[in-house]
Amino acid sequence: QQRLEQITDNVPGVVYQGTVDPEGGFVFNFVSKGVEKLLGFSPKVAIERPKRLFAGILAEDRRRMWDVIRKAREDKVSWSMEFRFKRPDGQLRWIQAKSSPQNRESDQIIWNGVWVDVTERKMAEESIRIRLGYENGLAAFARELLEDRQDAVERSLYHLLEASGVSRVAVFENFMDQDGNLLS
Repeated sequence: QQRLEQITDNVPGVVYQGTVDPEGGFVFNFVSKGVEKLLGFSPKVAIERPKRLFAGILAEDRRRMWDVIRKAREDKVSWSMEFRFKRPDGQLRWIQAKSSPQNRESDQIIWNGVWVDVTERKMAEESIRIRLGYENGLAAFARELLEDRQDAVERSLYHLLEASGVSRVAVFENFMDQDGNLLS
């Protein structure tokens, strides 16, 4: 027992065991100390008031999570998903959750799982997505300028605006005169 606690207390993230109650809510039997660092709750709060912990999951992700858990419970299969969690201190974290069923033959399935912080990975993915958008916008900009068309400059600027996420209205309001010419 002591060795298991030492292991789970030092695993990055949260190790847990729980069940789904008759009303469809999740009840924790065990939550590792990693819940404090990751989610900002003590294991005691997670076990005694799991609804408080689940309230930290952003609403649209929470609905999706319950759908995933409900389906996994019906099929008695493992589940995995990523969701956003707002800690009590206001920090937003991306969490990857995985859980596997135990006692599949019984109606009372025990779920063993982990929650791991994947915020850095999600930020890196977003950074790559933005960079690819800029690169695609610049490539489209260059192609438009190379074409011998009357509207090449306007179309090129459109691609740059699209890549940068700036609206045409913002440009018109801030960088164009009343006749529609770019301010110099």
